[in-house]
Amino acid sequence: MSSITFEPLITPALWIALALLAAGVTAWYARTRPSAVTRRRWCVILFLWSAGLAAVLFILLNPTWLEPVPPPAGKPLLTILIDQSASMAVEDAPRSRSRFAEASEIATQNAAKLSDRFDVRVRTFAAGSLPASIEQLPSTTPDGTSTDLAGALGEALASDRLRGQAILLVSDGIQNGPGGISSLRQALQTSRAMDVPVYTLTIGGDTTLRDIDVSLARPQELSFVGQNVPVPVVVRQRGRLTDRAEVILLKEGRPLARETVQLAADGSTPVRFHVTEPTSGLYRYEVRVEPQSGEATDGNNSATFLLRVIDDPVRVLLLEGKPYWDAKFLIRTLGGDPSVELDAIVRVSDTRFLKRSLRLPRSETSGAAAAKTGGAAAVGEADPPVAHEGESPPMEPARRIESAEILHGLSSLIDDDASLASYQLLVLGRDSEAFLSERMVERLREWVSRDGGALVCYRGAPVATANQKLARLLPVRWTPSRETRFRLQLTERGNELDWLSAAAGGDSDVFGKLPSLASSAVPENSKPQSVVLVRAQEEQGPAVVTYQPYGTGRVVAIEGSGMWRWAFLAPQFQEHDQTYSALWQSLLRWLVSGVGLIPGQDLVLRTDKVAFNINEVVSTMLLIRPEAERIGIPTVELTSGDGSTVGQFAPVPFGDEPGVYRVALGILPEGNYRATAVRQGDVRPPGTGATVAFDVRSYSSEHLDVKARPDIMARIAEESAGALLSRDIVTTLSERYQQHYARSRPEHVRRLTAWDRWWVLLGIVAAWGVAWGLRRSAGLV
Repeated sequence: MSSITFEPLITPALWIALALLAAGVTAWYARTRPSAVTRRRWCVILFLWSAGLAAVLFILLNPTWLEPVPPPAGKPLLTILIDQSASMAVEDAPRSRSRFAEASEIATQNAAKLSDRFDVRVRTFAAGSLPASIEQLPSTTPDGTSTDLAGALGEALASDRLRGQAILLVSDGIQNGPGGISSLRQALQTSRAMDVPVYTLTIGGDTTLRDIDVSLARPQELSFVGQNVPVPVVVRQRGRLTDRAEVILLKEGRPLARETVQLAADGSTPVRFHVTEPTSGLYRYEVRVEPQSGEATDGNNSATFLLRVIDDPVRVLLLEGKPYWDAKFLIRTLGGDPSVELDAIVRVSDTRFLKRSLRLPRSETSGAAAAKTGGAAAVGEADPPVAHEGESPPMEPARRIESAEILHGLSSLIDDDASLASYQLLVLGRDSEAFLSERMVERLREWVSRDGGALVCYRGAPVATANQKLARLLPVRWTPSRETRFRLQLTERGNELDWLSAAAGGDSDVFGKLPSLASSAVPENSKPQSVVLVRAQEEQGPAVVTYQPYGTGRVVAIEGSGMWRWAFLAPQFQEHDQTYSALWQSLLRWLVSGVGLIPGQDLVLRTDKVAFNINEVVSTMLLIRPEAERIGIPTVELTSGDGSTVGQFAPVPFGDEPGVYRVALGILPEGNYRATAVRQGDVRPPGTGATVAFDVRSYSSEHLDVKARPDIMARIAEESAGALLSRDIVTTLSERYQQHYARSRPEHVRRLTAWDRWWVLLGIVAAWGVAWGLRRSAGLV
C-alpha cells in the first residue's frame, strides 16, 4: 500500500514565514472587490489564487509518495542436505531405526509441504555431495568413508537466487573431512556473507563403540643411515575394553620391541619407540596391539611406519641479510644434527659475504655414521636394536669439517643454474634482497615446485617489498607496523603435527612460557592453500608459523625474531631448555620427509599418506629429472604383500611443471602394497626413492567415532544466522526464514516526489491561468 511522507526543502521557520506572508497578501488582495467583477466571479478568482499559493507551499514541504516494490518473482531456494556417511547407519534413532532412515523419512515428509513456499532441492553428502531425489532416498545406503560438512555446505550455495536461499542440514554433526573445524568455519563465514542461513536438525545420540585404535603421528620418515629415528605411537581406547595393552613393534613380521601401557576409558596413551637402520633403503615397520574381546573392529589395531633411509646427508643453505643472533644460534643447532651438511652465507657489507660450510667426513656419509649418531646398529646387523620410551640413546656431537671464506660477490650462487639443485632445504633470513634477484626468484620457484625443495622464511618477511613472483611463492603477505612482542600458541592443526608437539615436550602451552618474539610486520590473511600452525596468544592473533604446499615442495613462514633466547631460559623454565633445538630438528625432519628429488636421485615415487580406505582411489606422484626423462618415462609396477604383481600403470603428466607425473592405481582391495618405478630392460635395482609402500584398509574413523555432535550442529546454526530445528520442520523453518528475510532484506519502495508528478505542476499553472483569465474577462489587468 502506498503512503506519503514529508521531507521539507526549507526550514520550518522559513516555511511558516512564507505561509503567513502568502496569507497576508491574499487578505490584502481580497479586501476590496472591483466593481466590474461580480461577487461570484470574485470568489472564484480568490479561490483559484489561494489554491495556487497553497499548492506551492505544499510542494515546499516536499511530499513524497512511497510505493512498495514487489519482491522478485519466484520462491526462495531451500537445499536439504542429508548426511550419507557410514556413521548414519548406526541404529539409535526412534523405533530402533538407522539415523539415515530417520533423516530420509523427515526429508520425505517435509519436502512436499515446504515446496509450497520454497524451491526445494535435495542433496546427499559424505566425502562429497551429489544431487538426489526424494524417491531415491529409501534405496540409498549410508556408506561414505568420511563426513565433509564444509564441502557439502560450500557446494550447496547458489549465487543467483534473488529471492534468497536457505540450507536445511540433516546430519549427526560429525565432521572429519579435510581441514577439520577450520574449513567448516570458513564455509560458515561464506554462508553468512552470502546471507544464507543454515538450519540444522541433529539425528542420533551418544552411541559409542568399544574399540582400540593404533595410529602414528608421522607414518613415514626420511632419515640418514644410522640415525636414531623416533616412532611416536598413540593408542586410543573408545569406551572401556581393558585397562592395559601390550604394544608391539614389528619388522618384516618379527617382533623387535614390546611396551605395556595403561589405557583409560575414552582416552589416548602415547608410546614412543626408536629405530635405526645401517644401510639405505625403504623399511616397513608395523606397530600392533593384540585384538580384545568385544572390539568393534580389529582392522585399526595396527599401523604401518615407513622409514626411507638415505646415505647422503641432507644439505641446507642458509642466507641471511645481516649478522643476527638468531642466525648464529640456528647455524649452531643445524650443525649439531648428524644428518645435515650446512652452507651459511651472511651479508657483512654490500660487497662482502661470509660463507661458512659444515661438512661431514666422507667416511661418515658412506655408512659409518651409524657409529656416530647414537644408533647401536652396525653395518651388517640383521636387526638393529630398538630403544623404548625414555630410553633414547644419547647422540654424540657430529664431527665436522668446517671451512670459511669471504665472498666478494654472489655470482656462484645467482648465476649458476645448478646452485640450488644440491640442496634440499633453503632457510631465508631478513633483508635478503641481495640474494633474491629476479633470476634467483624464478629458479627458487622452479626448485620448490618441480624439484620438491623446502623453503623456510625463519624471521618473517625475507624482503621489505616482495615482487609478484616472490609473493606468489610465500604463504602469507606482510604489512609493516610498529614493533610488537607476542608469545605463541598452537592452533588446532598445529596440535595435530607431531613435530610441533614433540618440540613442546607434550606440553601444549610450552610456547606460552618461552620468551616473547618481536615483529615489525603483521602477516595478513593467509592464502587459500596455506595452513596456520601457530598464532600469537591474543584473541584471533596473527599467524606466526604458516606453511603451504607449492607444487611438489613446501614453503614455511615463521614470524618474529629473538627465538635464540629460547636457548637461555630462566631457572624455573630449564625443563624447556631443549625446545629450541627440538623445534628446528623436528621441523627439518618434517620438511625433508616431503622433499622430492634429493641429490643422486633421478626419480622418486611419493604418496601423501601410508593408509588408504578401500573406497578411495589410490594414486602416487612420480618426480623425474629432465635428463632421466629424456631416457624414457618408467612404468609403475604394483605388487601385493605376498609379492604377486597386481599390474603395471603408466604415469600421466600432472600440471604444467615438467618432470611431475601422476600415477592412478585405482580402487584396491584391502592389503599391503608396494609400488616401484621400473624401466623395461633396466637390470639395475631400483633406487631408494623409486619404491613406495602403502596399506589399503576397510575401516575408517567414520565407522568408529559415531557419537552424534549436537554441539557442532548448534555452532553451524549460530555462525550462519540459522537455527536449531526439531522434527516439526515446516512451520518452524518457514517462520524463521521469513523473519530472517525481513531482517536481512528490508522492504524496497519507490520514492516519487510532488515535483515528479506532472499533474501537480499543471494544476498550479491551470489555477493561476484561470484566475488571470477571469480577471481579464472583467476588464481588469
